[in-house]
Amino acid sequence: MANEEVDVENAIGVNNDNQVVNLAEDNANEDNPFEKRKRKKISGVWNEFTIIKLSNGTTKYEMFNMVMKFSNPAYEKISRAIVKGDCITSYQMEKKRLMALLKTTNRVSITTYCWRLGQNIQYMVVTYHFVDSDWKLQKRIINFINVIGSTGVVILDALFKCLQECELEKKVFTITMDNASYNDSVVRMLKDNISVFKKLSLN
Repeated sequence: MANEEVDVENAIGVNNDNQVVNLAEDNANEDNPFEKRKRKKISGVWNEFTIIKLSNGTTKYEMFNMVMKFSNPAYEKISRAIVKGDCITSYQMEKKRLMALLKTTNRVSITTYCWRLGQNIQYMVVTYHFVDSDWKLQKRIINFINVIGSTGVVILDALFKCLQECELEKKVFTITMDNASYNDSVVRMLKDNISVFKKLSLN
């Protein structure tokens, strides 16, 4: 449908001034046949989030923004740069909050999970488990890493960097990994590295 012209005025509701209008303002009855047709058209519109060409061939609309404006008249379009900035700011704020929480924690247990996508890309998720000052068990995904290679040294390097970033290399209590063969060497090497600080609970 990418090359087809779409009658957006009938699908969403656009007046002569190219403004999105609310078709439901005067049709609040859900049993009204008009309401059913409108809902069907909206469902179809949601499937086409592309820039489309109106019948006059002169104006282009971004379908997603039109649907959002129709759904919520207060909706305002924002740029990708703003979205990116907001996401990074939120991430940094939450990270600072988590770092402050971890500073008050004496011990953390770690779980990791690795998997490979069809494009031969491997990821590892690192989760910390700890008991907070209120004696409540907490769990936080601390990192989501693209791991280049499936060797013990590579996995160890990625995991140890996570620990150092959070200043937790001296607070490790337990570590749980899946049954991949290289994880035996990861645990052994990690134990050797951490034992230097003489902070292991059971040596």
